[in-house]
Amino acid sequence: MTTESTSSATARTIVRALLIPSAIFFIGLVLTGVTTVIPSLDYFSGKAPPIAMALGETILITSGAILTIRLLNLFVWRRLRMSGQPVPRLIRELVTAVIWYSAACTIATYAFGQSLTQLLTASTVVLGVIGL
Repeated sequence: MTTESTSSATARTIVRALLIPSAIFFIGLVLTGVTTVIPSLDYFSGKAPPIAMALGETILITSGAILTIRLLNLFVWRRLRMSGQPVPRLIRELVTAVIWYSAACTIATYAFGQSLTQLLTASTVVLGVIGL
């Protein structure tokens, strides 16, 4: 395989991995009226029903988490593996779990109006029970 075909295959892989989460991210931006991310753009503000705002925020945060995980896979873990320093699977999975946990807490806080303090307390108690 030549260098050109390798680089074009890599570019296609990157586009395929990032296209769908990026498109869904922008759909979430439109559903939330863009004001969640960029407050100065309030074109849609106040026009969306609360359920659409909650759905849009959920889509936005979930697709952002997927996009972050895929970017890490493509540009951090893959490059480290290609340089001869592979990252252990446990580390990769722990980073992914932290991203998903952060996304779940963010969704519960912003989309559904739950208190972050109560969520962290409840998850700590559940982890303590499971640990015993």
